[in-house]
Amino acid sequence: MDQITSDDIAVALQRLIDNRPGVVRRFYQSFTFRSEMSGLPESGPADKALNEILAGLLSSTYDVHNIDFGEDSEHLEPTTAFLGTLLASVRHLQTTHPLTLVLFSKHLSSRNCTIEAALVSLFAAYVRNQEVYPY
Repeated sequence: MDQITSDDIAVALQRLIDNRPGVVRRFYQSFTFRSEMSGLPESGPADKALNEILAGLLSSTYDVHNIDFGEDSEHLEPTTAFLGTLLASVRHLQTTHPLTLVLFSKHLSSRNCTIEAALVSLFAAYVRNQEVYPY
């Protein structure tokens, strides 16, 4: 598999936003929950926080078969601003965290899965661990 670029990840993320909005909605809900806890990266400016959170997630290993998102609150939808910031943060990884993209490429290759499937799994892990794991 070729080296994954931040644009490749942004395209896959846009597909999730368009085709599986519940996945992105749960990520947003967990991000919002964590943003209210002082000391966590999420409590800072959204652009910097998302960049760091995404770098941490994409550097992580994941289980493509364990994608339980728990309960969903349809009352808290991601804003257009959040989605724009999320996509911009992904594109910015090429500059801020190039090693993350190398690691993510290796993880994808070893698991033989799509970028989209990996994002779903990583977002699910983030949601499941929203109260305990400091990304």
